[in-house]
Amino acid sequence: MTDPTNSPNSFNNPGGLPPNAGGPNPGEAPPGHYLASDGRYYPTADMPAAAAPPVPPGQYLASDGKYYPVADLPTPNAPNLGAAGPVQPGLTGGQFAPAMPPGQWIEPPKKKRKAAVVGVAAGLAAVLAVGGVWAVVALSKKGGASSPEDAAQAVFTSLAAKDFDKLTATIAPSERNLAVVAMDVANGLQDSTDLAEEWSATTDKLWQSLSIEFTDLEFSTDDLAEGVVAATVEKGSVTIDANIEEMADAVADLYDYGQSAGAYAYGMGDVSKSDIEDELDALFPISKDIDDLAKAAGLDELYIVTVQEGGDWYASVSMTIAQYAFDSLGGDRSDLGDPIPENEMMGADKPEDAMANFVKAYEAAADSGDLRELAKALPVAESRLLAVYGPVIDELGGSLTEDAISFGDVSLSENSVIGGHSRLTIDLLELDLMGDDFEIAREGDTWTIIIDYAELTISQEDDGATWRLEVEEDGEAVGEAELSIPQKGTLEGSFTSNDGGDGWFEFDGECIEVGWTEFYTGQEETEKTCGDDLGLTNLSSLPLAEWTKLPDLKGILALSAVQGAGGKWYISPTASLMDLVSVVGS
Repeated sequence: MTDPTNSPNSFNNPGGLPPNAGGPNPGEAPPGHYLASDGRYYPTADMPAAAAPPVPPGQYLASDGKYYPVADLPTPNAPNLGAAGPVQPGLTGGQFAPAMPPGQWIEPPKKKRKAAVVGVAAGLAAVLAVGGVWAVVALSKKGGASSPEDAAQAVFTSLAAKDFDKLTATIAPSERNLAVVAMDVANGLQDSTDLAEEWSATTDKLWQSLSIEFTDLEFSTDDLAEGVVAATVEKGSVTIDANIEEMADAVADLYDYGQSAGAYAYGMGDVSKSDIEDELDALFPISKDIDDLAKAAGLDELYIVTVQEGGDWYASVSMTIAQYAFDSLGGDRSDLGDPIPENEMMGADKPEDAMANFVKAYEAAADSGDLRELAKALPVAESRLLAVYGPVIDELGGSLTEDAISFGDVSLSENSVIGGHSRLTIDLLELDLMGDDFEIAREGDTWTIIIDYAELTISQEDDGATWRLEVEEDGEAVGEAELSIPQKGTLEGSFTSNDGGDGWFEFDGECIEVGWTEFYTGQEETEKTCGDDLGLTNLSSLPLAEWTKLPDLKGILALSAVQGAGGKWYISPTASLMDLVSVVGS
């Protein structure tokens, strides 16, 4: 870029031509120039990319950051288009700024620091979510209550005390069992990068900076189903305060964490700790009646759905979320079903046998249209959710039809068992998906996936560091590909097709380079993209940077079974999904 000081095309004020020099009209920038913040004109070709957008013609920029008609400009700053006033930053030729006293500028409004508050809210939400995962160390502790009201009160008491062990113990044991799987996921992600450990420390710091006090809580109850009761807060108040300095440190750390993880934090680039402290100081303390707090959150009322397990009452996270969704859609609580009695549950003695029960239950549900049939073959928490809300699924816009999915042969083999959680590798799975054939078949470390007329063969080689893929259509080879990790934190891939097209890519930890052959010209092309181009600040900090091999196909092409009441095993869709995330993340 041309040095502005020595540029023959620059104009300096004072010491050079005034701002209106060189333009055909007073206050107009010279043709092909813009006015910089130092009071000089420079060629528009040299304008930085981040220059402010032009002010719309006939409008001015007010202190609230919005544009208004110059006719509405309040005195004493009335526009004087006949005088040569300084040009407001961001104006281009032909756009006037209101006249100002000599030597003064219209001060651009300071950006509001909403990002800080967003960061606090996001941090608090993250802490609440992560707390349930990282605090599952108390799974063996009993936290049941003698009534739904006491179970709900225990949640608020634990929150106020910031006692995660007690908070976790208030959650239904059946859901805590699934939380074990979530903890495996979190541990897997933590093993893949030290950033997760930093995140845990930061969210803990955020929690410790808060003080929460619930006062005079009173509850009413509503029986939703057998052993399922909503405990609604009828009276009470909450006061939330914070150690501003400590919380500002935590919010700033959250931002730094996001940057380290490769996240592009839009609008937060210029947020300082003092900006965050100012926002927090305006936000806290918060003191509200529970009723007002619920309305501020867009809720008609605040309640916790409690469930009875083993004779005691616990809070249910999944049932509470589902009930809020149901109520928001205007559902009638009298239409809800009851959980499946234990003597009707279809558990298996071995994990690998649980799929046969799942298929049988699914087919019964598809034939009858009653989702409660499928609930018989699920673990307690998922079974209860489906059994209670299954009767009203149609009202919520969902349904299960006989021709949606039909099962053929299914065979699973046990991959690993951790406590009451088993991973089952798919050896054979045959489905009819709305008229299309779908099949997964395994032979050693090679899987064949058939979708109607297309066939994909995936094999895992080199101790898991390489995947090889071959594609066929109607029995004829279409192409092949390879994906590999030649060394830690890098990734390479290539593909060829029978129609002459081919390509490759390489990721070296910082940048991705892609090459391909143009189909019509045969010319080879390459393109390189780095973190900044993708809006990511540090690709080398992503979990991929810790990979020494590709995710295990035995874990990806797998289902999960969870042990339930009476030691029986059930296929768990929730655990299966969490396992997939865990395998890829670790």
